[in-house]
Order: sequence, then C-alpha cells, then structure tokens
Amino acid sequence: MFSALRGYRCIAITNRGTSKEKVQQLYAYGAEVVVTASGVPTDSPVHCQNVEKQLVEENPGYFGLNQYDSPLNPEAYYATLGPELWAQTNGKITHLVAAGSTGGTVSGTARFLKKKNQAIQVIMPDPHGSIFYDWWAHRKLVKPTSFEGLDLSLIDVMPRFSDEQAFATCRTIARRMGMMVGGSAGGNVHAALTLARKLKGPATVVAILCDSGTKYLSKIFNDEWMASKGYNVAAMDASAANRSAR
Repeated sequence: MFSALRGYRCIAITNRGTSKEKVQQLYAYGAEVVVTASGVPTDSPVHCQNVEKQLVEENPGYFGLNQYDSPLNPEAYYATLGPELWAQTNGKITHLVAAGSTGGTVSGTARFLKKKNQAIQVIMPDPHGSIFYDWWAHRKLVKPTSFEGLDLSLIDVMPRFSDEQAFATCRTIARRMGMMVGGSAGGNVHAALTLARKLKGPATVVAILCDSGTKYLSKIFNDEWMASKGYNVAAMDASAANRSAR
C-alpha cells in the first residue's frame, strides 16, 4: 500500500505457506512477489529473510524493511498503539493479550503500557509448534532463528494453544460477532476468554485483533480445506451456533 502511494517498486518476499489471498492482494497493489520455501530454518539461504538480504546486497538502491529485526517495528507500536490503548481504557487496562509474530506489536505496546503501570500483565499466546515458548520458558531454541524485534522480557504469561482452538474461535467470531479475523487474532481471543474465566475481580482485558479473516477465506473459512486438515468443522460451527443462541 505504501509503495503504491509513493510510486516505489515493491518486491514482497513470502513463502509457500502464505494464503493465496495475501499473495493476490500484493499483486493487486502492483507488487512483485517472490515465493520461497516454507518450513526451512532461518539460517537457510532460501529462507525469506535471507532472500531479502541477498537482494539488497546485490542491488544498489534497494532498501530492505528487515521486519523481523528492525528496532523501528516495536518503536512504531510504542508510539501509536500503546498510547491509544492507554487513552481508550482511561488507564484502566489490566491485561494485554497479543501474539508474538515478528514482535513489534506486543513488544512496543507492552513497553509503553508497563512504563505507565508496571502491574499490567502481558499475555503472549503461542501456538503449539512455535519456538517462542521454549525460549521464553527454558531459554532453549528449537532451531536457529532471529527475532530482535521481540522482547520476551516483557512477557508475563505465555499460554499455549492449538490451531484448532484458534480456527474455531475465528469461525465463532464470524458467526457471533459478524467480524472476520485471522488465526493469530483467533488465538488472542481464545487466550483472552480463557484468562477472563479465571479472573476473580474487575479487570480490563484487551486482546489485539491483528489480522483480517478475508486473507484466509481459502483456509480457515473454507470447509473443504479445514476437513482436509482433519478439523471437525460441523462440531466447530455447532458450538458457535450454541454460543450465539445463549
């Protein structure tokens, strides 16, 4: 979007695990898209981060955003989302629930909020199979990685969740709230609801809805794709219908 507004040539680098809607959206904005291998370690030359670095090194005039490691990523949220949440809750926020991803949202927002009130709890839901929990809980890396934008020292709780729980929550939100959100947002809401059920006093829990479900129409909201992955969509949707009827 920014490149289209400014007239820049944009080369977007992603991997084969990216939904077709995301790739099509990039093409719609006029970007060139480079699709790399998925599931490779970050020290692999074909990992998307390293492909970006190579393109920048080999082409004078290219600028790489370096999303995973750029300190500007969390700084953007420190300057924007953090103050916004503090103002909109009148300083009453008690819990922030935000996924890890590339680190900017949870790190920048948490740093601002904890500067305002150190007692605010930061919850970073982490899906099973992710590397973050092992590093946060045991200082153990499962595979080589780089996430300089993510400050795990700010995280108070890191609950685990399954893809099935996140996807079921996405489908429930669509049917109950009329909102389309993606898997990371579904994981955040699942964790926030689990937390809310355990709280014994007044609290203001903010969950970040960080991605749009329109980018996952061919996956999370596609019954055939869900069934091909072994998910019981009938049970998911029946549960969502029961909640809506309450």
